[in-house]
Amino acid sequence: VQARAVKLSQAEQEILIDADKALILLKEDGSSIAFPESVAGIRQDVQTLVNWLRDAKVGELTQAVEKDVIEALEELIEALQKEMEKSDDDKKKKQQQQQQQQDQSQPLVDQLAELKMLRSLQLRVNRRTKQLSRTFDGEQASEAEAVQQLQQLSGRQARIQQATSDLVKGKNK
Repeated sequence: VQARAVKLSQAEQEILIDADKALILLKEDGSSIAFPESVAGIRQDVQTLVNWLRDAKVGELTQAVEKDVIEALEELIEALQKEMEKSDDDKKKKQQQQQQQQDQSQPLVDQLAELKMLRSLQLRVNRRTKQLSRTFDGEQASEAEAVQQLQQLSGRQARIQQATSDLVKGKNK
């Protein structure tokens, strides 16, 4: 179990590198608030998994965090694919209309996609908090790990709140 967990930890480390690259791209684009926050949350969870798997902690909480990461990645990919398809459709329409004035660059994601992503982030924080509350009876996590996870969730909650506020204020435009 120990050797397999360490191998999984190393595989998760590669995901961290990809998450860093995605985060850079999203921040450089600057048109999204929720998507970079989602990637940052995924990255934080993956880093936690790297540490837990390295220590062969493979219990219910580790599995729940892994499930959250997979779900978050699937949602992110699906949302970005929809936005790319929409962007392609918009480009075709613009070409057909042969507009003479230059268009501003289209944002990577629209406001509805941002709101959906923020909602998803909030649901994930809520679910993880409930999951952690079940571990206090001696599940997998030690008390220190549970406290650390709760602190991370608290920080994530604050960032979701700030991202929502920034979206309302139009800071992504």
